[in-house]
Amino acid sequence: MVDVDPNTHLALLRAEGEFPCLALGDSNAILPETEVGTVCFPNAAVSGLVHKIKRGGVHGLAVAPLTPQYLGITAEVLPSHSGGALVNQLGNVLGIVVSKSDLDEDISPKPIEDLQYAIAIGPVTTFLKAHPYLVDKLRAPRSGLQEWSETAQQVEAASATVVVWQ
Repeated sequence: MVDVDPNTHLALLRAEGEFPCLALGDSNAILPETEVGTVCFPNAAVSGLVHKIKRGGVHGLAVAPLTPQYLGITAEVLPSHSGGALVNQLGNVLGIVVSKSDLDEDISPKPIEDLQYAIAIGPVTTFLKAHPYLVDKLRAPRSGLQEWSETAQQVEAASATVVVWQ
């Protein structure tokens, strides 16, 4: 582990090798109704290592005192999504999916039952840019058009499962 951001609870991990990375989206371009998707690898014992993509939209921003901005999203979030990328159809990362239970004390008013949440990309980008050796590796947002199936393949290629033992 390289670093932890106490405000967002994000951890920066170091891995050896060459890996594809996703482009970071523009937090100013995230509007209500922006179509988004989450990609996860559900229970490997049941479905193997086949990814699942859950699509939805951005509902709005939830602001918590002294914590990052959260995006309220309508995409279904399963436990295996937590820590995964929230992407638009171009594969630009718009946020990091979080468990709703992590938000109970952070957000006021309380989280809306039918919404899921992601840390908005702004605080994530700030955290990453605090590490000078990463700045040149961060990719600018992509433009153009592509199918969600292509986006899912890109996110899958750039994702890793992290197993933690205590």
